[in-house]
Amino acid sequence: MLSCPLEDSDEIPRRLIRSVARTEELLAIEDVAEDRTWVRDTYFATQPPRSLLCIPIVRQGQVVGILYLENQTVKGAFTRDRVQVLNLLCAQAAISLENAQLYQQAQQALTDLQNAQLQLVQSEKMSALATSSPGSLTKSTTR
Repeated sequence: MLSCPLEDSDEIPRRLIRSVARTEELLAIEDVAEDRTWVRDTYFATQPPRSLLCIPIVRQGQVVGILYLENQTVKGAFTRDRVQVLNLLCAQAAISLENAQLYQQAQQALTDLQNAQLQLVQSEKMSALATSSPGSLTKSTTR
């Protein structure tokens, strides 16, 4: 799968996904053919599913992702029990996404620290070379 901005994809219902992201509430449609709310979304004109479910993945009050599922053949495919399981999975996904983000930040901090350490070592070497260079040595004479 390729990653692309929401606005650049015609393969997903953009209006519906933006609405779920904005309201932070799940949306389940048992029969898309009977629900006229999203008919202006070009996605539904070209390949309408029979039923769909769109769940925001929320962590600490912020939407960190959207789970969009559709069924092409069965209306009412997303029962209450299935939605409950998917909500639990979305909560776990939110935690996993946060952990991945924290890991990435830790890796970046480690890289920055290693670069700073390397610069410090190089600076110390240059400083040591400058104090031990022949131009900085003085002759001492004995009487």
